[in-house]
Amino acid sequence: MKHNAIFITGTDTNVGKTFVTLLLMKKLQSLGYLVQGIKPVASGCIRNDDGLLVNEDALRLQHTSSHFYSYPMINPIAYQDSIAPHIAAQRASQLLTKQSLIDAIERSLKLDAGLYLIEGCGGWTIPLNLHERYSQVIVAMKLPVMVVIGMRLGCLNHALLTMDHLTQSHTPVLGWVANVIDPTFEALDENIQTLQHCIKSPLLATVPYHSCSNDLEINWNLESIFKNISIAVKDVTNRVDIE
Repeated sequence: MKHNAIFITGTDTNVGKTFVTLLLMKKLQSLGYLVQGIKPVASGCIRNDDGLLVNEDALRLQHTSSHFYSYPMINPIAYQDSIAPHIAAQRASQLLTKQSLIDAIERSLKLDAGLYLIEGCGGWTIPLNLHERYSQVIVAMKLPVMVVIGMRLGCLNHALLTMDHLTQSHTPVLGWVANVIDPTFEALDENIQTLQHCIKSPLLATVPYHSCSNDLEINWNLESIFKNISIAVKDVTNRVDIE
């Protein structure tokens, strides 16, 4: 399976996957690319006025994407409880499987876009059920991965474990983003230098603390993305809504 898509994973939950996805989306849109954000699985959803379970992060992707599509196309699998998705699925009397997630992602990849940014949930190896993991979906779909590293105490261990698993699963890694989520984090530069030494894939961007999601001044290493992903320039002015 081949798509113009990037899967954005993180070294943990709450490391800024959505924020970094929005930053990259805005940057690419400023260069004339049509970009579609997708969050296939989301926990911690609330019911809107129409009774639909919606997630705050998925809503941000929906409203920032170059085209506006109905919510279930952006977040096809939504759970109310703010817990690990396989437990949330159990509580909702549902079975979340590798194949059901692949099917959901494939439907969303039929939307009109030059590039799809697919945001994961939690970290790279989060379970879908007691036998399957989210990472197996991405490996099966042969999607390249961008890793968001939340720069805080403990990030080196989390980052290297994630990268080791990606390497072992023969997953193509476009690069990683150093997202500063702790303003008091000591030795930030030294930690980034350590990661650059230990990680073979390139540093794509360093996101300072208190950046805003439409910051176009962040220096992105887009060359490392473009040489692996072919993105078609399309008209980004048309916004459509489909069911």
